[in-house]
Amino acid sequence: RRSSDLKQEEQKSTLAAKRAEKKELEAENRKLQDEIVELNLGIRDAKELREKEKASNEKTISMSTAGKEAVEKAIEVLSSMYSASALVQDKAKAQYKPPKSGRDGQTVEDMAPGSSDLGDYEGNKAAGGGIMALCEVIVSDFERTIEQTEHDEEDAVEAFNDFEKDSKQSIKDKKKEKKNNDSDIAGCTDAITEANDLLNEAVEGKDSANKELTKLKPMCVGNEESYAERVRKREEED
Repeated sequence: RRSSDLKQEEQKSTLAAKRAEKKELEAENRKLQDEIVELNLGIRDAKELREKEKASNEKTISMSTAGKEAVEKAIEVLSSMYSASALVQDKAKAQYKPPKSGRDGQTVEDMAPGSSDLGDYEGNKAAGGGIMALCEVIVSDFERTIEQTEHDEEDAVEAFNDFEKDSKQSIKDKKKEKKNNDSDIAGCTDAITEANDLLNEAVEGKDSANKELTKLKPMCVGNEESYAERVRKREEED
């Protein structure tokens, strides 16, 4: 009976420990599963954001490139136009000889202070140069925008690739940990089943021993009474 009691206590202790361990492992697996789902959602959201960011950057580069080319074309046209205009004016001035002018082609009025057409010509030339300079600044702005956007896109691609790589590695590690826990849970289940079987055997063994003891007890008591009776009779005979 004492051996049976010890076996029962041992199996009860095993059951309690394995059930607690199994419960803890199952809770850990639920947490791991939640984290895996969260990581997958994070990758999905990051991909969507990356695609939108990429499309925006490509649009910015495309528009800036088109704008740069258009302004460069305008600079080319303006440069050609101002060059042609200057050539025509220089040629006309060289060929035209006003009436009452001297050998150098200048009249008395031309030689008067502030009466030359050179001021008007220089003014137009300066205005043309100002427009050209403004166009060159615009081209420079477009080039800077293109360069910065390309740099931002490269940084964004690198950041996304690092995030995706780290997230996938974390998912892989968590799945491996979850698989190991599943194996441990299966081991706990087997241990619980075995401990239950051994406990039932110990209980049944104790019950069987108690039944046998119950059967033997009257016989022992009966034998003792018979012996006492024989002793009493022997004394009476003496």
